[in-house]
Amino acid sequence: MSEATETKKDKRYGSSSYHYWHNHGKERAESGDTAPMVVPRLVAVEERQEKVRSVKKLSKYSWTDGKKIVSIYIDFPGIGAKEADVTLECKKRSFLLTIRDEPSDHELRLIRLNQKIVGEKSTLRFKENQLVIKLAKDDVETKWYDLFKTTARGVTGSDSDE
Repeated sequence: MSEATETKKDKRYGSSSYHYWHNHGKERAESGDTAPMVVPRLVAVEERQEKVRSVKKLSKYSWTDGKKIVSIYIDFPGIGAKEADVTLECKKRSFLLTIRDEPSDHELRLIRLNQKIVGEKSTLRFKENQLVIKLAKDDVETKWYDLFKTTARGVTGSDSDE
């Protein structure tokens, strides 16, 4: 390649182009004139988020209907020593029980309960290997024949759980 052709290429692509540095790489490297190295710079810092814990659903439980309360029994090995790791969140017709355990959490979520409950009066009872949830009935005169509300086909009800 002639010197005139190389000069013509350099002008066409400019001194910062790939062709310029590629064509002159060997000579420039010997003299120390090489392409500038890209210096990494910090763009942003993000806080490390807590690792998301896995959750196992509890599916085995039994229940009974009393005069003022509905009791739900859950067998869980060693639950008597984990009272501080258990939370109960009640709404009008549902509740969420969460048990923090290693390596994963356990939860029982029951929605569309047969009747309304009073979350403030609902309690937890701990035995060595069993947890008893005592849900306070809103209407103590009503008997619960089923734990969940069932409606006839096509019937719409206002079962908002707010």
